Amino acid sequence: MNVTVHTYNPSTEKVVPKDAIVLDVKAALNHMSGGLADLPEVLKDMRRGGGIFADRIANQIEAQTKPPRIPEPGLGSHVMAGKPDGTRAEFVRVGSRHWSEIGNGSGWEWDDLKDPTLVRDGIEVAS
Repeated sequence: MNVTVHTYNPSTEKVVPKDAIVLDVKAALNHMSGGLADLPEVLKDMRRGGGIFADRIANQIEAQTKPPRIPEPGLGSHVMAGKPDGTRAEFVRVGSRHWSEIGNGSGWEWDDLKDPTLVRDGIEVAS
């Protein structure tokens, strides 16, 4: 069975596929101060205490709601991104696919940075 997650609006959507389970994620998060912005924290809680079933559901919800990864920004750009240990830090691009963590200077490859968000764009490097 495939699980489809989207906000269901009965006034505009008349037919739901037979094997789909429709979850109104937006309504479920309305009681939280950040609404949909709190979804990553809710999914983390599901994974923490719900066992393998909840973990798989959380993975599917995340895959369907997570924005695509940003393309690698130009030289001198700053991003906030996760590290493999789960912490987030700010990084600056210092070379071709090379990033330096602000504060300690440790070097990283672009593909090692998790869920980067752009803080400030740098310059484009001609190839």
